[in-house]
Amino acid sequence: MFISDGHADRMWVRVLAENLHRAGLCAFHDEWEIGAGDVSFHLLDVEIRGSTAGILLVSRRRRPGCG
Repeated sequence: MFISDGHADRMWVRVLAENLHRAGLCAFHDEWEIGAGDVSFHLLDVEIRGSTAGILLVSRRRRPGCG
């Protein structure tokens, strides 16, 4: 399962991903999967294409300085 989120919701998404993992679901959370030096665009593409489900989180919260 691929989780797409905005950085302003990072803490909430981390809890969601942990709960999904505890429930036995395989969730891709970039904080866990993408390391320093990784080409994130390629990793995200591979994960999105390989996922059978996805969660898109949309909120009114914005990262400071982003209008």
